[in-house]
Amino acid sequence: METCVRNGYYEEALELSSHVKRMEKKHNNIPIIKNIASDIERCSNLMLMELIQQLQGSIQLPSCLRLVGLLRRMDVFNESQLRLKFLQSRDYWLQSVLSSIPKDDPYMHISKTIEACRVHLFDIVTQYKAIFPDDDTMLLSTHSSYTGKQADGTLFCGWLNSKIWQFLQLLESDLLKGVGGRIDSLLSQCMYFGLSFSRVGADFRFLIVPVFIRVSLQSFQHSVRNAKHSFHEAMKHFTLSQPLPLLSSTSPLSSLSPLSPPHSLLPYQPIVLLTNSLILAFNDLRSCAPIALAPEVSREVERLLQSTVHDIGEYYKLENGSFTQTEFKAFQQLCKAVAFDFLPYIERCLSTLYPEESVQTIASRSSLSLRKRREEEGGEGKSLSSSSSRQRVLVKVGINAKSLAEPLRDIVPEVFEEHEKEEMAKSVAKLLSDTTTPTIDLSAPTIDSTISTDDSSTTEVPPPTIEQPATEEPTEKPTEEPFEGLTEGEPAVLGGVEGSPPEETRDSAEEDSM
Repeated sequence: METCVRNGYYEEALELSSHVKRMEKKHNNIPIIKNIASDIERCSNLMLMELIQQLQGSIQLPSCLRLVGLLRRMDVFNESQLRLKFLQSRDYWLQSVLSSIPKDDPYMHISKTIEACRVHLFDIVTQYKAIFPDDDTMLLSTHSSYTGKQADGTLFCGWLNSKIWQFLQLLESDLLKGVGGRIDSLLSQCMYFGLSFSRVGADFRFLIVPVFIRVSLQSFQHSVRNAKHSFHEAMKHFTLSQPLPLLSSTSPLSSLSPLSPPHSLLPYQPIVLLTNSLILAFNDLRSCAPIALAPEVSREVERLLQSTVHDIGEYYKLENGSFTQTEFKAFQQLCKAVAFDFLPYIERCLSTLYPEESVQTIASRSSLSLRKRREEEGGEGKSLSSSSSRQRVLVKVGINAKSLAEPLRDIVPEVFEEHEKEEMAKSVAKLLSDTTTPTIDLSAPTIDSTISTDDSSTTEVPPPTIEQPATEEPTEKPTEEPFEGLTEGEPAVLGGVEGSPPEETRDSAEEDSM
């Protein structure tokens, strides 16, 4: 039997083992039979170890069926123990595959982990359902899956829950290490992974979303903290000893795109560092920007900008007594650049990242679906009115650059007054240019006639005529409503081409001129 076991002849080994057991029952008082039975038992243990060892390797479904069938024939485990042993063996192999993945690059590690779990874990599920077809309870408990507790159900359901929980923990750990702005690619892979398990009743995509939301928020908060620290340290060494060239926010360099950073900030190193840090944070968040994070991201940016304005105010309190006239003018330019270039630019970036209309629309849909569900379940007997429901779903998104710049108005009010005058002058100039510049609407008739102040010196020149095809004049002319601004008897221009006046009008004009 030992030779059969070592050579893999397990069928013959089982036949020998069953024959020796029958002999032992008949002749249990014969010492040599007892010795043979003990040797056979030792070989059976060796065979059991080899079968379990093969279950811990890379095998396909036919091999799994054969090995589990041999374990059943050995009659060593009952049904529950056999299922547990199968899951333990396959889990050992899965962990060995996952541990062999290099961990140097977090992105490559989690990407290969997703692929390995998706392929091999699905194979294990398929093998288990084929070997134990009576165990078809595959429903996952949402809360217990992610907290690591086993769901109340079958052994296999609890094991699968633990594997998903382990994967989510590993996913969050690698995402927090940094994946180089490729979080959107990982999100797509994870969603495909969760969708593939829907074929076996274990779709866990709803568990993936909170992980990416937490990671995105923590990453953005970390970037904001670094930006705040860098700005605070730069302000400690910032000086206004030399006159700084101020670039207008309307210069060609700064008007390339609405999302291009204002070049008027270039003379101020702390503001430049803060702007670059926020741009990097926005770009990292843009690849995976959940709508659920819009209020929290807005609050983080607002707190950062409030701290920025406060640091500028503290700088003014410390250096105000030693300011020269040139330095004070440079400080005024700094406040002007922050209030009218930097803060509006950050406001535009945030509104581009999270458009308020889209956020409010999604929030309204979510609130409406939740309210309908509660009404169906009877949780809320009263239905909300449309006006009150709109008020409840409004989500504060974005920042207000004008309100954030108000502390600077108390420091340099003359800068704000000057800016308001400039804006007023621009508005008036634009209004005047719009009213004085004629606009020609080619789709509507226009008036083209000459009004003479002196009948003897000025003669009305009739517009050129256009030859019309000879058609029979209708016996009764249709009445048309005149366009606004037109009077009867005046020539009209249709589509930008003057038409010939009526015959009666031309004759009367010739008599007046004579």
